[in-house]
Amino acid sequence: AAGAAARGEGELRRCAALGLANLTCEDGVQEIVGGVPDLLAALVEVVAVECDPETCCCAVGALANLSFRSPDNARRICEVPAAVSSLLLCLGPTRPPETRRHAARALASLAYSAAAA
Repeated sequence: AAGAAARGEGELRRCAALGLANLTCEDGVQEIVGGVPDLLAALVEVVAVECDPETCCCAVGALANLSFRSPDNARRICEVPAAVSSLLLCLGPTRPPETRRHAARALASLAYSAAAA
């Protein structure tokens, strides 16, 4: 029963991360989602803990989308403990190329927003 519950939880995380990655491609949605601190913290948690590569990639993609052209979201993401360090770890050579690409995009947006502030 515990294994089934863990699989269900993993599937829920994967679907949520995928949904947020897709939703945050839209400019209007970026500000709405970015304004929910618990949601940003949950995305960072998915990136920070060992999880399946697809879920991590979707969460990193959502963070990249949220920070793109949004200094407010970039600031909010940087305020989440472990956000930047978790994204930096996603640049590692053992990570899938798409995850590394999203992490680089997120970090570039965070750095650009910090420099512009």
